[in-house]
Amino acid sequence: MSVPSQPAAGPPIARSPLQDAVEELRIDHSRQTYLLYAMGLWLGTLDTRTLEMANLLDGPDDKKIDFFDLASDTGVVTIAQSFESPDWSKQSPPASKASDLNTAIAWLLDSDLDQIPRPSIRAAAEELRDALIGGAIRRVDILFVHNLGRSHEVDAELATVGRHLLGSLERYTTEEHPIEGRALQLDAASVDSHRRALHDAIAVQDEVFVESSSPLVAIAGGEWKAVSGTVEGTQLVEWHRKFGDDLFNANVRDFLGNRDTARNINNQIRTTALTEAENFWIFNNGITLLTNEIATDGTRLRLSGVSVINGAQTTGSLRTAADEGSVAGARVPFRAIECRDPGLVLRIIRYNNLQNPVTAWDRRSIDPLQLTLQEKLSAFGITYQLRRGEARRKATDVHLDKLGPYLISFYGEPIAAANKSEVFEVEARYRRAFRDATDPRHILFVYLLGEAVANAKVRLRGDVDGGGPAGTRAEETYRYFRYGAFANIVIAAAGRILGVWLAGKDAGYLFKVALAADPQSHLDEWLAVLGKLIDNAVLPAVRSALANTEDDDLFPKMKTQAGALEIAQGAEAVVEQVHGMTPETYQQITSELILT
Repeated sequence: MSVPSQPAAGPPIARSPLQDAVEELRIDHSRQTYLLYAMGLWLGTLDTRTLEMANLLDGPDDKKIDFFDLASDTGVVTIAQSFESPDWSKQSPPASKASDLNTAIAWLLDSDLDQIPRPSIRAAAEELRDALIGGAIRRVDILFVHNLGRSHEVDAELATVGRHLLGSLERYTTEEHPIEGRALQLDAASVDSHRRALHDAIAVQDEVFVESSSPLVAIAGGEWKAVSGTVEGTQLVEWHRKFGDDLFNANVRDFLGNRDTARNINNQIRTTALTEAENFWIFNNGITLLTNEIATDGTRLRLSGVSVINGAQTTGSLRTAADEGSVAGARVPFRAIECRDPGLVLRIIRYNNLQNPVTAWDRRSIDPLQLTLQEKLSAFGITYQLRRGEARRKATDVHLDKLGPYLISFYGEPIAAANKSEVFEVEARYRRAFRDATDPRHILFVYLLGEAVANAKVRLRGDVDGGGPAGTRAEETYRYFRYGAFANIVIAAAGRILGVWLAGKDAGYLFKVALAADPQSHLDEWLAVLGKLIDNAVLPAVRSALANTEDDDLFPKMKTQAGALEIAQGAEAVVEQVHGMTPETYQQITSELILT
């Protein structure tokens, strides 16, 4: 009998750029790599290490919740279930994985908290419900994230999930605080679209047209040309409906929503569009568009590609208003800029985002104080990431979005630090965290202290998820970390504990303490010393301070400044007592400290 010959092996199938990006990330993340990459793109951050530590909930008895994020500064909650196929060429994922999100909703929003067996899931449910009751949430996104093609069966399942979500949110929704609920499929094509947007200043490459209701004015420079005019608000709404947040890719930030508060400028823009459309032009500063090429014909403008580099809040607010009523008659001043010099483009984006007095943390990224700090840290060979970059972040980088909360926590306000807007929008608090005269070694000390706390949480989670025996010290400590503010409280406790050793030397130690070794060549040593401080002094003291606290009392204590201060003072008292009896216990740590 003849044996049929086997077909010759063809060339290996080339990986896509998305696969390459995920495989590169897999070096640092062995579990849920694709999910972490996708959620980093979705949330606008490349800091996947923090996402893994703070937001990844997958594991035994995870109740179909792989990822949970409650962004108190934007009022958006993100809940995700993931599916990563080893074969990227498969047609579509199993629809049953999407329907699992019904289980996630039930446990997070509908269940008896006491019946949730896993501490991290119970803490997420507790914080979510508390934020919903307090009117702090404007939208809940339920995502099914996968690395295959888009599936109509999945969309059908998600429609049911969406109805379940809206039903569960009804009890928290009021006229004053409406809550949007969405169930979305984030397939490979969608993730890749976000990936491309991250690397391209102009993510929307479509040809778009503007019919200006005022004469166009053209002006040119050496490396650029620009045209200004007036665009109808309805045109911007149409763009946003078609392109979504890709429209804002080159902006410092995306649209932040219209939470109904007196301090929310977006809500005021929305109200003006709905009630005083005829005055919109004179109230609004206008928008700036970046494009690859400009062509004009009378009052008609053709743009090859478009990005709103200044005006995301105006555009997003008009879209919100149009979804509620009519924005006909609302006109917006605009200018469109064509520039092919990459360096000049970056400066155009930077300077355009200096003009509006909005004090969110991303706007602080171009504060001269931050740019000066960036230069000082670069002298130590350290990259200070002020906003999302074009390359994956290195483990040695310092990130503005984490540094601010770390500093405020260390200086004694851990609950305020849990909300980024409290750090970066409140001028007095921001100036307390970032001072002109602060030595960069102190800044680096506090940042690495915060990272040491984050590392401790990861180790404890590994011990607990690894199946260690119940009732161990790791399990006891990790049960506190399930509350979002606890890491900040540990940092605050560290600040007070350092005072046991340093306050007598200098009452202003809190703003000066650092380590003696040169950070440029001993950064690993710094992290090791601070790891010992957290593991051997701070966490044991905090555990002792909380030893007799029942579960029912933990969350209330960790959500108020008074409760957090009580924990930090309790830890300080424990260390004072031990230090008085056995000062040699802390000798190795204290010998490394200096005051800058």
